[in-house]
Amino acid sequence: MKKRAMWLTASSVVLLAACTSGGVSESEELPEEEETIEEVPEETFTGRTQVEEHILAQDIQPLYIHMGNEDVEELYERDPDDDDRLPAYVKLHPESNDLLQLDEGLRFRGNSTRYVEKKSFNVRFEDDQPFLFGSNRLNLNANYSDSSMMRDQLSFELFHDLGLPAPRTEYFNLFINDNYEGLYTHVERIDSDLLEANGLNGDGTLIRDRIREHEDHELNSTFAYNLHNVEDHATFLEDVFDYRGDPNWDAVADLITWFMTPRLVQSLRRSSTKR
Repeated sequence: MKKRAMWLTASSVVLLAACTSGGVSESEELPEEEETIEEVPEETFTGRTQVEEHILAQDIQPLYIHMGNEDVEELYERDPDDDDRLPAYVKLHPESNDLLQLDEGLRFRGNSTRYVEKKSFNVRFEDDQPFLFGSNRLNLNANYSDSSMMRDQLSFELFHDLGLPAPRTEYFNLFINDNYEGLYTHVERIDSDLLEANGLNGDGTLIRDRIREHEDHELNSTFAYNLHNVEDHATFLEDVFDYRGDPNWDAVADLITWFMTPRLVQSLRRSSTKR
């Protein structure tokens, strides 16, 4: 797009005349305004290009997601809790002809974070990807409430340093239809690959909280539920969790009860208000 700079000569004429001894009489007509247009070369305006060049120069992998405009509109205008995937493809470089195809597409991810301005994304590829530690799942966390953009990575690295199983993380610079969306953190999906990567049995027991899908409970997480209101913990947890293997529901209940202790809840609230 060409920018134009307009210079109006009338104001210059008035200023010059006012500085002379005779001044300008009211009856004297000023010369007709002349417009001078200076064309500025188009290549001068390269804001997005400069941002992209800066990002490509970083030691952070860029991700280019491409979607139809109508699909982008649907993604952002529909119910944020909608888990239906929308079609897209991914490139790892803007000039690459290697298109990474998705398995059904992508959707928003998270619970309450679906309602913040910067969205998190769940992307599923048709094939396993080396840049995702050999997985086909990409979990892009926006870290909307974390201005440091480091909490996820530092926390999971600390777990690894302590010899505890934890997801691996990776930073990505995200573009959607060539619009820069910001810095994101990929957090490895908790599945068989993660268990094996941490030296555990890949067929081991896994559980996944699904209480947000239950109409009887208006909650996004079972960790916000007071289990003292439930007589049979095992039956309740088996109903609101997806699982494989043979979970120890008593141990899960103990963890949720510990998490909901007043002292811990107050500590979490204090830390959140300090941000």
